[in-house]
Order: sequence, then C-alpha cells, then structure tokens
Amino acid sequence: MTIALSVKNMLGFVNGTIPQPTCDIFLVNAWIRNNNNMVISWILNFVSKEISTSVIYYDYAYDMWIDLKDRYQQNNGRRIFQLRCELMNLNQG
Repeated sequence: MTIALSVKNMLGFVNGTIPQPTCDIFLVNAWIRNNNNMVISWILNFVSKEISTSVIYYDYAYDMWIDLKDRYQQNNGRRIFQLRCELMNLNQG
C-alpha cells in the first residue's frame, strides 16, 4: 500500500509529513476534500471489509494509518519460528 500511495504522491498524508493547513479555510477545505478523503478512500478499498468497518470512523488518513500500523505491525517471533520450521520440513508428495 505504501508503494501505491508513494506513486500518487500521497504518502505524506499517512505518515504525517503533509499536515493539515491551518492558515486559510480554502486550503483546509481543499486539503480535506482532495487529499485526505482520497487517501482514506484508497485505504478503505485496499483493506478487507472486516478491517474497514473498524477504521471507517477516522477523520484523518494519518490516524487511520497509525491504527492499522499498530494493529498489524506486531512481530510474533514464536509464530515466525514455527512457520519456518514447518517450511523446512515440507515434502512433496
């Protein structure tokens, strides 16, 4: 997903490097309508329906991204080891 967002120059909306403008109401509305909502739409279309129902209520793509990152970036060393052992023991037949 980060590659797709990067290609569209929208990665800054999810990693926080393009913050919402505060000085001009026109810029704020344009930022929300044209960029933030577009990124939210891409994220919701990318994830499964079950996942999207849990993050649909975020107003900002950045908040949605952080929630998904915290949820799915957890490392489970024991499970990784178990899967590697199973892969090593696979036989064709």
